[in-house]
Amino acid sequence: WNERPTIMERQPSDILLKAVLRTLFTVIDYLKQKLLDRSAYGCRQKEAQVSADAGLFDRAIAIYEESAKQDASDASKKFNVKDALFRAGLCRLANGDLIGAKKAIEAYPNIDPSFGNSREFKLLTSLLEAIEEHDPDAFTAAVEEFERINSIDDWKVNLIYKAKQSIDAEPSLA
Repeated sequence: WNERPTIMERQPSDILLKAVLRTLFTVIDYLKQKLLDRSAYGCRQKEAQVSADAGLFDRAIAIYEESAKQDASDASKKFNVKDALFRAGLCRLANGDLIGAKKAIEAYPNIDPSFGNSREFKLLTSLLEAIEEHDPDAFTAAVEEFERINSIDDWKVNLIYKAKQSIDAEPSLA
């Protein structure tokens, strides 16, 4: 996993990402006015993804957590909750606010009780622990363990890479 090429080199420029976000805002507003909720929902998810790509993690987190809470109460969308919480958790780790990340990730099973038993939750908590302990080996082992069963798409790999950089950036006191 350490040898995997970074996605950072393939990321579009910040100017392009901000232009995409402005366009998405316009489309979302239009769709909401026309009461096309399904299309607006998809655009909101894309907005969150592009926001995270642009480093606007707080915006992405708010969208994913809001989506998870709304979807948890809608039987037809309940299957989206785990992915929204996982994405929010990865954004929190990439953002570098460990205290906020820990509180939020620990609260995610309150939104969806099944999330607390999921592989995604286990990965988030393992990554958080590795970051707190400044243990890059534990971080890598947790990702490799997850990847034995679940593949991780490039977008999530990018967030995991950003989270891992916080271990490299902070010297260990041990």
